[in-house]
This record gives sequence, C-alpha cells and structure tokens, in this order.
Amino acid sequence: MQDAIQKLSAIHDELVRSILSETAPSQASAGLGMIKNAAAYLRNGNTRATLKYRDLREAMRAVRAALKQKTVTAAPGIRDVGEFYYHRRFAVDLVQNYLALSVVDRRETIVERQIDAINGPLPSAITVDEEAGKPVVEPVLKLAGGYFQKHAFTSVITEEAILSNPALLDFWVFYAANRLEYQLHLFLLNVLFGNASAITVTSQGIPYPRIIDLIYYLKQLYNYRAPQGVDFEGQAVAAVIPEGYWLTLGIQQDNTGAARDLSVISDIAIIPRSGANNTYSLVFGREDLVVYVLNDVNIYLERVVDQADDRNLFRFTAELHSAAVPRIGLSVRVNDTSASIAALQ
Repeated sequence: MQDAIQKLSAIHDELVRSILSETAPSQASAGLGMIKNAAAYLRNGNTRATLKYRDLREAMRAVRAALKQKTVTAAPGIRDVGEFYYHRRFAVDLVQNYLALSVVDRRETIVERQIDAINGPLPSAITVDEEAGKPVVEPVLKLAGGYFQKHAFTSVITEEAILSNPALLDFWVFYAANRLEYQLHLFLLNVLFGNASAITVTSQGIPYPRIIDLIYYLKQLYNYRAPQGVDFEGQAVAAVIPEGYWLTLGIQQDNTGAARDLSVISDIAIIPRSGANNTYSLVFGREDLVVYVLNDVNIYLERVVDQADDRNLFRFTAELHSAAVPRIGLSVRVNDTSASIAALQ
C-alpha cells in the first residue's frame, strides 16, 4: 500500500510540474526552483541563503500568474498527514512595478542632483521691446538623497516543526519573498504620499460623479503639468485608490443605471490599497520616485540557545534593503477621496 501511495504521489508531483511548464515554462519554474533551493540549503544546516532580487522579482510574478491560470485537482492518494500552507494575497498590484527602479549590487548613499526651482518671471511675462533688457531666468540646483533602509521580519520555529513538516520551510521562504515585496510597496506608497502635491478639487458640474471621474480628473491634471526632461516626457502611469472603490470600479453606474465607461482611465494602472473611502487617493508617474533595491535578499535560519525551556529553536529572518529618492511635488493627491468625488458636482 505504501509503495502505491508513493507512486501516486510521484504522479501528482509530475502533473504539477507539467502544468506549470505548460503555463510558464521558464520563469515560473525558475521561481519555484529558487524557493525550493533556498529552503533546501537552509534545511541542510547552512545559516544563510541569498536570493537575487533582480531574478526573484520577475520569477515570482510568473509563478503567481501560472498558479492563477491552472489549479491541480488530481488526488495523489490517501496520506496519513497532509500539508497545506497558504497566506492571503498582500496586494493586487505593487507601485514598484510602475516606478523607475534600479537593482544595485552594493549598498551606499544615493545622491541625485535636481532642480529645486526655476526663478524668474513666467513665460507669459517674457515679451519685451527690442531694446529693453532681457528678464533673468535661472535654475536653482539642489542635492537630493536617500539612504538604504531595511524591510525585514523575524520568527522563531522549532526544529521539530521543520523536521515533521517537510514543506513548511519551502512555504516560509515563499511567504518571505512575497512579504518583503509588499513591505517595499508600503514604504514606497508612504514616500509617494509624503511628496505629492495636495490638490483641492473644485466643482466641475458633473451631476453624479464617481471614483472614475476623480481618477480621470487627477490623471488629466497630472498630464497637464507633467515633468519634461531631455530624455523623457512624463505621463501618469498609475492611480492608487482606497480598496472599497476598487472593488466596485467595474460595476459603477450613471444616474440611469447604465454601467460607466472605464475606457477613459484604461491607459493607467489602478492600484487598490487598504483604507476607508474618506482617505487619500493619488496619481503618479514613472519618474516621480527613483527606487534602488539591493540585489541580495538574505534569508537566515540560525539556531537559538534557549536554556529555560531546553527547546530546539531556530530563528528565521528575511531582509530586503532599498533606498528611495523622491522628486518632490510631481505626484498629485487628494486627502479625502469621498469628499473630492462629491466636490466634482
């Protein structure tokens, strides 16, 4: 009987591999391989495994896409004790997917030279007679910097839990990869919000405004005064809105009960975030924040000496380092989403 169960289990595992290979043959398989190799390395007594963020980021996105497309339902047979580990999705989308992000191989202070202001009269005032003096317009330069900060968490796991649950460590490394990416997302959201221009929405005569109208308003405002440089032309790339509005975005109706047209905001990504409807929404462009992420994602599993309980404990730690340099005032935000929608009337 035991031999039959093992054969059925092997068939099941092969089915999982074949389905994943059909769906995303390279990156999804690479992502799962990274996770399993790191867990196996730690399980063999090594205290640190290093994942490369440059590869892990794309591979994990491929894994999520592959697992969403296909679900394996074939039963591998009867097992005395099964293992099923999961965590709820942290975020539907991540702001770092739409920002200027660089992966670096060493940690250092990041400094960027920026224009703080351009002094002088507005272009509308620079029209003079032929013999009159020219108005003076000058740039004011500044140094803007960021320093690397740690996104991390730690947990204590018993040796018995690791040995008696073979897939637990694989899952915990998988969880760590997702959690660190989400912590980076939250950090960048806070930086974007803190450096965005606060906008007061004024009446636009819209009879029954919805969140779609506010997103479009902020997108158009951003694009109206978007940043320009020698090698780029800024445009809005994403909007961040409270999750309640995101949940109903596709079923919102006008005053006659007809579904609202989403095409006016289809050219930007809509990212939900946790928070009540009376909290902020913002729209940002790719160049509003430059992000540097250290390529090494370190996973530690080290034995802890605990004389009081005489238990076999291990401390699991996961770390990701990033630095962010904002371009102040480029993103636009409203502090109260529901009030701003009402103000469009």
